[in-house]
Amino acid sequence: MPDAVAMTSRMWLPAWRWFVAAGVAAALVAFSPIIGAFTFVVALVMFAIDAYTADAPDATLAVEPRCGLGDKRTARVTLVHRTARTMRVRVVLDLPDALLGDDEATALEPQTAVLAPREARTITVPLVAHRRGEHVVGPLHVRVLGVIGLAWWQVRYETRATIEVIPGVSEAAAARQLVWNRQRRRAGLRAVRQRGDNGQFESLRSYVRGDDPRRIDWKATARRRAHIVRLYEAERSQHIMLCIDVGRLMAEDIGGRERVDAALSTAVALAEVARNAGDNVGLFVFSDVVHVALPPAMYPRDRVATLLAGVEARPVESDYPRALTRLSRMLTRRSLVAIFGDIIDAEVSRPLSVHMMQLARRHLPLFIAMRHPQLVGAANVAADSPEAAYHRAAANELVMERDKALAAVRRGGVDVVDVSPDDAVTAAVERYLQIKARGAL
Repeated sequence: MPDAVAMTSRMWLPAWRWFVAAGVAAALVAFSPIIGAFTFVVALVMFAIDAYTADAPDATLAVEPRCGLGDKRTARVTLVHRTARTMRVRVVLDLPDALLGDDEATALEPQTAVLAPREARTITVPLVAHRRGEHVVGPLHVRVLGVIGLAWWQVRYETRATIEVIPGVSEAAAARQLVWNRQRRRAGLRAVRQRGDNGQFESLRSYVRGDDPRRIDWKATARRRAHIVRLYEAERSQHIMLCIDVGRLMAEDIGGRERVDAALSTAVALAEVARNAGDNVGLFVFSDVVHVALPPAMYPRDRVATLLAGVEARPVESDYPRALTRLSRMLTRRSLVAIFGDIIDAEVSRPLSVHMMQLARRHLPLFIAMRHPQLVGAANVAADSPEAAYHRAAANELVMERDKALAAVRRGGVDVVDVSPDDAVTAAVERYLQIKARGAL
């Protein structure tokens, strides 16, 4: 719904015709000072009349109160002309940097319109949501050209419009489509009985990494001399914990956006899929301290996205031992713990691996490692100079150290998804569906 705007200030500015008139008067002074002075006085009088008779239109501003990160939207400025003459206007809407388009000069360029008597005209201003959080739109500046064309009457309108930019809107829609397509492919092929952690006993199968050790059937294991686990009919509601690292590694810029933006959007998409599957979803955001701790439950659909809208990555080293210790105490039943972050070497990953191993005793940890595409590209670039060869060697060393660190985490019993930020949504949702299908929870 459009928001009315309040006129707070006004001022008069000379138009180009005024400068022409003043230049003519100055030129006439060289021939006749009296005629030149008279011409200048007449121009001043006409300027005053032009400014005095100008009238500002009524204005309203309409914006969508909420949009997704990266979405393109428009602000609609409606001008209502209430006089009986034609009105020429220029409109500029001040936008914060977080909402400016790729071409800043074009976005801030005045838009002109000619309003017929008593006409209402809507002017659209393009917006691009570049940064999460709540952003104020405005103020609105309108210039009205006088009847004679010597003066602009500039009016400033204050607005109360705000736009909340939240992560994961388009990613959640893509995730829903992914699940729907997968269900279509499976529909009609065969009947599938979902398996879970509780409920009635269904069958036995061999133990695989990620299975809850409490489900091992020791009698069957002794007979077959291999670990066998019991399968149960799936429980309707399971627990999913989204754990997001917002430390310094997640603040790195990738393609014009921080790596944390991809993690937050993927978390929102995964929360949407889990909620639609009937699972309880919780949220845990940390760096060197814990920023958000929301236990798993069936929350309103936009709760996770709203909480993550204001999250910012911090230039600090993330404290995984402290965060995962608190997380373990917080979770009261077996849960899928999806951790979004990244690691760079085995030394940094050692406390992460140790505490994830402890977490895996009761829960199912899933580490979604946000790979840095530029680092991978630098490791594969052709070395056509000594400097390029040095950069390539350094990048290769970092990539190898990261691979070793992820291997150490996997050896600790943690399921790892190593993926680029662009592919994180698809990879995370697919792994979640695989976990659900095999009844690991």
